[in-house]
Amino acid sequence: MRPEPYPKTCCYNCLNTTLVYSDTLFAKVKSLKGNKCTQLFCSEGYILVYPMSSKSEARVALQEFIKDVGIPNEMVCDGAGEQVGPKSDFIKACRRVHYKMRRTEPHSPWQNQAEGMIGETKRQRKTKTSAKNVPGRVWDYGLVHESTIMSHITRGPDGRTGYERMTGYTPDISEMLDFDIWNLIWYHQPGTDTSEPVRRLGRWLGIAHRIGSDMCYWVIPVSGVVLACITVQRISTPLELQVTELQDQVKEFDIALRERLSDSNFVISGMEETSGFYVPDIYDMEEFADSVTVPRDRDGTQPEQDLFTPKGYDNMINAKIMIPKSDSTIVGKVIKRAKGED
Repeated sequence: MRPEPYPKTCCYNCLNTTLVYSDTLFAKVKSLKGNKCTQLFCSEGYILVYPMSSKSEARVALQEFIKDVGIPNEMVCDGAGEQVGPKSDFIKACRRVHYKMRRTEPHSPWQNQAEGMIGETKRQRKTKTSAKNVPGRVWDYGLVHESTIMSHITRGPDGRTGYERMTGYTPDISEMLDFDIWNLIWYHQPGTDTSEPVRRLGRWLGIAHRIGSDMCYWVIPVSGVVLACITVQRISTPLELQVTELQDQVKEFDIALRERLSDSNFVISGMEETSGFYVPDIYDMEEFADSVTVPRDRDGTQPEQDLFTPKGYDNMINAKIMIPKSDSTIVGKVIKRAKGED
């Protein structure tokens, strides 16, 4: 008998976790890169998102997850046909790497922790989107950056990040320390043989992980065409921003860029806002996620991100329960966890 060939999956990491949860997140606006949705994977506090032009690319996202992170023992998804269909490419990719697929019960989204993490990632990103007035068409860059930050924040009593729990490696956060999404920056382009490099205004969009060397970032100039640059400098000093000439230059830059990034012609069919105006919250979430509010301290301020524990880890969140009322019962839903002095 001829021996079986060595499996091709031997070059991939075996993850230090039992379950990985996955779900698809849909957008209301088509991004600059043509993306309309995102496949999210999460486990042990680690979150990884892959923007897609259509939900049929879920198989490609799964393959990228296996290459970037590794192979889990088991994956949990909802009942979407492109993920659990018997002949779907997603299922074929699961069988190729020899791990089991589990699906949630109908109308039971709380069984998939990816649902809660989608809501948490959405709220975290919405906070920055509203504060910085980020255009909707760069939602995919913002979502990738926000999920990366959340995966590299220490949580739990062991003081470990989700990245370390998932992979077993200590993360390097050097690329995340200097910039945040939509920061105003200078980027430098090489000049001619007889001239020096040219400095231009731009907005920071995230880390370019697969281009060039370390510390390579995505930058969007006034043309609206995203560039990958290594030489990037943040405009952060108050004295620099007080210069009238620079203020006028920044104002002209923002006006021209926002005209190019207008989303009026890129709203996805079926995702239009019924109120007639655009809301920065561009994700098509399930009904239960919109009912959960962002927790705030007693003074009304939002807690620091590294001190916040996501609700997605609580299996009771979004669960439907029967509540006694008089001689009958009514159906209720758990929307948040309340903590008192006791």
